[in-house]
Amino acid sequence: MPPGGTQGAFPPYDLEDTSPAAVNFRTPFGNTPAIPLPATIDSIGMQDVINDPTRLLQQAIRGHFIEKVIRLQIATTPELVPYSGGGIENIPFLAANADAALMFATFWIERIRHPARPIMQLQYVQTVILNFPILDTTKNFGWPHVSVATLQKTFG
Repeated sequence: MPPGGTQGAFPPYDLEDTSPAAVNFRTPFGNTPAIPLPATIDSIGMQDVINDPTRLLQQAIRGHFIEKVIRLQIATTPELVPYSGGGIENIPFLAANADAALMFATFWIERIRHPARPIMQLQYVQTVILNFPILDTTKNFGWPHVSVATLQKTFG
């Protein structure tokens, strides 16, 4: 799996930063109670997941024997993935607030050895850069939106 980390000029969110601005980053008024972390994230460490979201994918395959992997990479620009360079469409009702400017993703199709029958699995990491307009300027503020998932095919 490729290493994760910071995209662009933003440093990773630091959970040890207890300044009022950092503490209220996700809860604007600081009045939302803490939500317990799922056991998977808690066992890896939340800061490690923030720094590299693919740690969740690595955790999901830990201890499994992967018989075969097919890796696909796509991007909206060939600078990120050679021979790529499709387009990206905005959701019409959201386009007024944010522009999906860039997208890149890696997909792993995996066959995992299992005593009963092989398990087919899809893992992916996807980053979409959303551009938000800055008021009273012609510039945009780019913000990364990262998604990771592990999906297993079920039979029957």
